[in-house]
Amino acid sequence: YGGNNYCKTSIINSRGDKCWCGGRGHDDVCNYLGRVACAFSHGLVYKDIIKNNYEKCLILEDDFVFNDNLNDLFNKLYEDIPSNWELMYFSNSSRIPRANPEKYNNSFMKMKTGVSEACCYGVTYNTAKKLSENLLPIRAAADGFLKVAIDKLFLINNVYIYKKNLSVNGTLKNIFTTSNDNVVIDSKIDSNILSLNETLKNTVNCYNIIKNHKNFVENLKVVNQENPLVSIAISTYESGGKGHELLKHNLDQILKQDYDNIEIVISDHSSDNKIKELCEDYDDKKYKITYIHNPLHKGNSSQNTNNAIAHCKGDYIKILFMDDYLYNESAISIIVNKMQETPDKKWLVHSYKHTKNYKDFYNLHHPKLSHDIALCNKIGCPSCLTIDASVKERFDEKLKWYMDSEFYKRLYDKYSDPIFIHTKDDEMPYMINLHHANQVTNTSINNDLVNKEKCYIKNKLLNII
Repeated sequence: YGGNNYCKTSIINSRGDKCWCGGRGHDDVCNYLGRVACAFSHGLVYKDIIKNNYEKCLILEDDFVFNDNLNDLFNKLYEDIPSNWELMYFSNSSRIPRANPEKYNNSFMKMKTGVSEACCYGVTYNTAKKLSENLLPIRAAADGFLKVAIDKLFLINNVYIYKKNLSVNGTLKNIFTTSNDNVVIDSKIDSNILSLNETLKNTVNCYNIIKNHKNFVENLKVVNQENPLVSIAISTYESGGKGHELLKHNLDQILKQDYDNIEIVISDHSSDNKIKELCEDYDDKKYKITYIHNPLHKGNSSQNTNNAIAHCKGDYIKILFMDDYLYNESAISIIVNKMQETPDKKWLVHSYKHTKNYKDFYNLHHPKLSHDIALCNKIGCPSCLTIDASVKERFDEKLKWYMDSEFYKRLYDKYSDPIFIHTKDDEMPYMINLHHANQVTNTSINNDLVNKEKCYIKNKLLNII
C-alpha cells in the first residue's frame, strides 16, 4: 500500500472515482497483521480458482461452523439458486435488512449493496478473476473488500444472499477466539518482527498439538487472545421498594447474551441490602458482578453512573440503567463487532423500543443528532450508549434531566459522530426502555429543575466558547 497519496490520486473504478477513504488512508487495516493476512489469503483462493478453471466455488474461512441441518437447508435452497448469480452470501443473514434487498424467491434476496461478510460465500470464475485483479494494494479486510468490490469498484452486479445461514461465524459467535488484531505491524523495528515471528510460531505450535475437534474446542483459549472485555455499567437505587425486582429482570436478560466476555458493574444508592444480596446470588452465574455500595449523593443518577464506570475494566463500556434491559441476545456481540470495524469511532448509540409491562413494545426510537445536541435530545436515553474505554468524559453530576444530552454534546465535540445502529420495526430491538411510576423522570423532575439546568448548560457552553 502506497499510503495516503495513492488514495488521493489513483482512480478506482470506471466512473473515475478516487479511493473510498477520501484520502484519509487505511491504517485501520494496514497496521494490523491479521486483517492484511486474511485479505491476502482470500486473494490466494481467487488465484487458485483461476489457475484450476473452477467454474463455481464456495469459500469458507477457517472459523466457519456449519449448521447441524446443513443437508436439509442445502437440499431446499439448491433449486432456488439464481441462474445469473456472480456472488452469493451464505452466512450472517441478520445483516440482510441493512442492505435494502429485494425478494428474489423463497430462499434468496437480491442485494442492492454488499455486506461485510466473508465467512461463507460463493463466487464464479469471472468474479474470482475480478476480485484477484483488484485486491492489491490491500486496503480492506476480506469481508470489507467484498463490500467495496460491489459498492465502490462496481465489479459485481448480480449479488444474492441466502435468507437463512448455511454456517455461522465461529469467532463472532464466540465458538472460537480470534488472533486477527493482536499484533501491530511496524516494519521499521526489527525487534517487532522477531517478536511477531515468535508469537506466530507459538500459535502454530498450539494448533499442532490439538488432535481432534473436541480438544480443539476445549483448548481454544490457549491459542488466541480472548474477545474484548465489555463492562455493563448499571446504577441502581430502591425505586420505591422495586429496585431489586427491576434489576433481577435486567440481569436475567443479560445472562441470555451470546457474548462471553462480559463483566457487570453495579453502583448502588440503596439503603437496604436487597440489591447487594441479589448481586451475590447472580455473581458468576455466567458473568462476574462487581457490586459497589455508593452512599454518596443519593438520587443523583449522574454521580451513580459515573461511579459504576469508574470501576469498569472493560475495553468497551455499555451504559444500562437498572430499569432498562437488553432484549436482542446478540446485542453485545453486534456492538463489539461495530466498534472493532470502526476503531476511530469512540462511541456508539442504537435503536430501542419502549414498554410498560415487559410484553407490549411500542415507539421504536432511532437515535440521531439534533440542531442543539445539549438541549434537544434526539439520541435517546443513556441505555442506548456504549463508549470506548479510552473516553475519559463523564456525566455532569450537576445534571439530572439533561444528564444524557449534555454528555452527548461533549462526546460529539471531542469525537465527532457516533456509530449509529438503526434497527427496523420487525427486527428484535437491542434494548427495551421501561416506563414505570418510580423512575427518576416521574419522581424527581419538575419544570423548575429543568429550567435551572437549561440555564446552567447555556452558561457552561458560553464559558467553554
